[in-house]
Amino acid sequence: MKILVKISQLFLGIVFTFSGFVKAVDPLGSQYKFTDYFNAMGIPWMIPLALTLAIILSSAEFLVGISLLLNVKPKLGAWGALLFMVIFTPLTLWIAIKNPVTDCGCFGDALVISNWQTFYKNIFLLIAAIIALYGSKYLQAKLFKKYEWITISGAAVLIIAFQIYTVNHLPVIDFRPYKVGTFIPDKMTIPEDAPKERAIYYYYMKNLQTGEETKITSDDYLNDTTWQNTQKYELLADKIEGPFVIEHGYIPPIHDFTIEPISDFTDEFISFDSDITPQILADDRYILLIVAYDLSITNQDALKNAEKIYQQLHAQNMPVFLLTGTSRDDAVALKEHLNLSYPFANTDPITLKTIVRANPGFVLLKAGTIINKWNYHDVPDLEFFKNLK
Repeated sequence: MKILVKISQLFLGIVFTFSGFVKAVDPLGSQYKFTDYFNAMGIPWMIPLALTLAIILSSAEFLVGISLLLNVKPKLGAWGALLFMVIFTPLTLWIAIKNPVTDCGCFGDALVISNWQTFYKNIFLLIAAIIALYGSKYLQAKLFKKYEWITISGAAVLIIAFQIYTVNHLPVIDFRPYKVGTFIPDKMTIPEDAPKERAIYYYYMKNLQTGEETKITSDDYLNDTTWQNTQKYELLADKIEGPFVIEHGYIPPIHDFTIEPISDFTDEFISFDSDITPQILADDRYILLIVAYDLSITNQDALKNAEKIYQQLHAQNMPVFLLTGTSRDDAVALKEHLNLSYPFANTDPITLKTIVRANPGFVLLKAGTIINKWNYHDVPDLEFFKNLK
């Protein structure tokens, strides 16, 4: 029993510490996931609390993990783990059945698993939490009691301060496909030998002699010539159901990156077209992207300050433009209101949130490669941009 309790304690400690840490690395990513949940559950009034809840959740997970992993207040950690699993196990079952989001976000972008895998994982964690709490008499703290609360309190301060720093800058570890150094076209390519998506239809075949209807799959129809006998069977075209995907094909890490201009591009090397993505990714100059997924909540002072950068780079024949998910009319209205010279373009807002965790954020490209990224708090001074060649 003692060995089983220790194994459960170690298992819980590793999973909770890892889960809490990877969420703490990217609290804005967790905020976006909370927002998805609130919309799916029909409680959008909770959205303003999304970031606060994201920080609280990751901090609590991390502290439960540290408690069990370092054997500091381990009984309290076991209670915390059990509380987590009692709440989240039925929640992840609902998510697996209803599928309101594509993944739970339980390990952030560090490890993406399906909704059913998440539920099965939580079953194991629930069992481990019950075992750890039942055998809590075997969980003896290694530190003197007066140091236990100091350790837990110190860990709490550090993990919260770490997340506040990340929100105001950028994640110190980037698990997303748009990390610095990424050659974007590579991430958009589908290998020739990649698995293809496979879907089926359901056909209803009417027996012309008996009038009986039989439901079969499109595979059955193609592989068994019996069903193709028009003397005996009739395909009821108006009752065809599908398509239903039974095997998902390969989806490249970057699959929804498009740039569509919504204001005139004065750059003579970039034509005004409905989709300028290929031109941007092939351009061997430095290109500065100002990423503002929602202009209604972006920092307008940062957009005004970017005008100085634009004037500097425009004089050096280097493109600067803003990418936003905001509608064309609202984007143009804000552009005119702030008297901004740099052009605007539309990109999917979810893609923009993935590219950089800031609103606005700044991304430096060259020949399709991400050279650097900044939160608007950390944009370099004009001297940096003057020295770009």
